[in-house]
Amino acid sequence: KDNIVRHGGFETVLNVAKDHTTNVAAIGDACRTLGVLATDDPVVVVPCVEVLLGKMDDHSADASVQKNACNALFEVVDKHKSITDAILKGGGVAKIVRAMGNHKENGKVVEAACQALGYFFEEKPEATSEFVSGGGITLVVRVMEEHKGDADLQ
Repeated sequence: KDNIVRHGGFETVLNVAKDHTTNVAAIGDACRTLGVLATDDPVVVVPCVEVLLGKMDDHSADASVQKNACNALFEVVDKHKSITDAILKGGGVAKIVRAMGNHKENGKVVEAACQALGYFFEEKPEATSEFVSGGGITLVVRVMEEHKGDADLQ
């Protein structure tokens, strides 16, 4: 992974995510790969977060992009704790909640969104107020009820 990043692979994937505006398969793959390649270098991670959040806006109707972006945000926060400020500034909480709400029937999106939010709030507990005021708790309860048979979503 470090060799890929050191030889420009991260920038290449970042550019794929930026350049592809309609190919949701390529965008989803790029989001997933950005999460895997994320390092603890803020110079690399901040543009990654900006692209991920932008793609969540651009492709809010696509479950695959939303799932992969949520997973990537989880990976980024896991590897670079201080990035939570950039996620918060970019409206990340609202975008993750929106992904969950738009795709509440899709257990994979819901699981990815919950994991991203959980890890994010662990690092930035003060951000929970935005989640609560944005209807996040009501949404999570509703989603849990809709997915009663799925132990991963309880």
